[in-house]
Amino acid sequence: MVWVPPPYHTEGEGAAALSSLNQPVLGHPPRQSRGRYSTPLIADPLDGKVGVTLFEYLAAGFVLILSFAVMRGMSGVPYALRPAARHWVHFAYVSITLANCLITFWMFWFTRDVEWTFFRFLVALLVPVLLYVQVSLIVPQDPSTVSSWETHFLGVRIPYFATGAATFMMIAVSHQTLLGVPALHPIEWPVYTTAAIYALGVTSPAARLHSALALANSCITAVGVVAILSQKDPLSSFI
Repeated sequence: MVWVPPPYHTEGEGAAALSSLNQPVLGHPPRQSRGRYSTPLIADPLDGKVGVTLFEYLAAGFVLILSFAVMRGMSGVPYALRPAARHWVHFAYVSITLANCLITFWMFWFTRDVEWTFFRFLVALLVPVLLYVQVSLIVPQDPSTVSSWETHFLGVRIPYFATGAATFMMIAVSHQTLLGVPALHPIEWPVYTTAAIYALGVTSPAARLHSALALANSCITAVGVVAILSQKDPLSSFI
């Protein structure tokens, strides 16, 4: 409820305004003046002219899941940097997953003109859900209990990398389902390459392999962040 100040009127207009305020409204008795004018209460000062679009409504759920993923990931950063337990490959993947959350959040804006259906919303929603699963694996609920991040990384290696491969394949599916990007279009090549990197990570726990994969994934992610965030509409030249 909002108090609306009485308008300023000329002497002749004041009488007409006072008369109109004392007229019965929707069966209620006339208002009693508390001075020169009574001040009415209104429930909607914008008269219902501001609404929420379907895209904005769906974005609320999308962003909520991404925010949970970012908070979970950021909660583990101070512990992942402790010298006694630090493992650079693990920290690289924490950073990569957080960067993917940022890219996913930014790219969702470009689906604002999609003709949304429940199926398309589920396709879009699976990406932040899978990112949240990834973050939950790489950063445990209580990161202070981890004495060696290398041991933790190797312990969650298979589900983490399998989820990563599924995430990037779902990103490709969302591009094709929501935006009509052809499956073999060049914009999808980095997505497929990243999915392949995650798939390779499932195959072996070898330290050299994971060092190479972390370096390659970091380079692709860095290029992706610069390429996407530096353009006003990164998909306009591809679709």
